[in-house]
Amino acid sequence: PFADRASDPGGNAGGDRDQYCRGNDRAPRKTVKQAFSEKIMQISSLLQIGRGVTALIGGGGKTTLMYTLAEELKGRGKVIICTSTKIRQPEQYLTLFDATAEEITAALGEQDVLCTAGMADGDKLCAPQLSFEELARLADFVIVEADGTKRLPLKAHAPHEPVIPKSAQRTVLF
Repeated sequence: PFADRASDPGGNAGGDRDQYCRGNDRAPRKTVKQAFSEKIMQISSLLQIGRGVTALIGGGGKTTLMYTLAEELKGRGKVIICTSTKIRQPEQYLTLFDATAEEITAALGEQDVLCTAGMADGDKLCAPQLSFEELARLADFVIVEADGTKRLPLKAHAPHEPVIPKSAQRTVLF
């Protein structure tokens, strides 16, 4: 039944594992590893990221999480990534500076993911000109990095932090 007996979890010779791995004349057999990997959920599903505004806060890893979510969610709709504090400009996505609703709508007609922001000091981006509510009307998903940690792994918030948009439907502490 198993094409790869070495990866059989539990090592039993048959039983319920066959429902995942039994082949037929038309389909090649799957290894246990293949069968289980097909059941692995995406992080957006694990975090129950739905449409609307999602704020990411906490220590290191928010930017990586934002990009990962953008890549996963673009298969389910249009995605805007942005910040309510300051971030570096993403290299892999189109960035619109001080964009109007019309400019964002036009860009989302050609792009699945884009970044919108204002320009801060140096090479940093700051919050976009449009409200997060307005961005949520323009795209299916708006992912906001809402907490600056200056690339440190741990964050102790000041009284004015984090800068979670009022329109956020969910906040992920990372």
